[in-house]
Amino acid sequence: MYSKWQDSSKRNINQIIESVLDYEGKVSYDPLTKEKLEYQIEDLAGENQYLQIGNSNIEFRAFDYFYERPILTHAQDKLKTDRIAANTGRVIIYSKDNKIYYIINKSGESAKTALRFLSSQEHNKTVTSETEDIPSDMFFWLIKRLRLNQSMLNESKGLEITRILGYRGSGYGDPKQAKINGSGNDVINLISTLTFLLESKELSSLTARMAQGKNTYEIVFNTNGTVDVDLKNYTGDYLLEDERIREPKVILQTMLCVVPLVLQKYKEDSEKEEWTKKVRVDFSDELISFITDEVKNLNTKLD
Repeated sequence: MYSKWQDSSKRNINQIIESVLDYEGKVSYDPLTKEKLEYQIEDLAGENQYLQIGNSNIEFRAFDYFYERPILTHAQDKLKTDRIAANTGRVIIYSKDNKIYYIINKSGESAKTALRFLSSQEHNKTVTSETEDIPSDMFFWLIKRLRLNQSMLNESKGLEITRILGYRGSGYGDPKQAKINGSGNDVINLISTLTFLLESKELSSLTARMAQGKNTYEIVFNTNGTVDVDLKNYTGDYLLEDERIREPKVILQTMLCVVPLVLQKYKEDSEKEEWTKKVRVDFSDELISFITDEVKNLNTKLD
């Protein structure tokens, strides 16, 4: 999962990259053995990259990292895994409209701690979250748009939802698969939709396939505001690029273009009262009634 953060330290992107690559500035030691702890940075492209998103020219650099830090409350524990914390992940540093941001594959305090350490800002509060909560009600709204053949979410940007692939509820750990396609009335489609309706109050995430121009994304929307994208199933403009450049571009395009457009359309429909609690209830009742009729028809054919 990925979350977005802003850096207000007044440094430019190259100064922050210098901090990330400052190996000597990150030196720390095992409190028991006095050995130097690991700090490894893999610069995916080796130089700053550029990407046009909307009217903004994005300058970015992506890194994979691994570092160790002592756990002060367990400094004398004999097992290294008890006294030393290993941290690994990927971070994209980017500049947009003269501001510096991060996208990292962590969330909450673990993301903030990693970003402040990597950017040498552990003793100040210049790294702050830019993550926006995603209401579970939006998942139901997406189902409705699919079922009513309203899959186009932004005509001018060519963004549409083409399929619901799965969902996860807050009451259970494993994600559940779904195959909900437009107004299709096949058995699998109807069962998936009905199951979704029955568990919609407990949903914490939803996986959807989005299309924009030649690009197809499989995105996981989480109610805590984090987003994930299946990089292996991406197809589109960046497909033939080296994966070390392609993957950060796909993540940026997802986080800075696709997801904001989905949220924007959801808010617009809510503000125009095209999507309200009553609309949701009416749609749910109509769908359940339709599914009931289909089951009755199926039973009649079997008699």
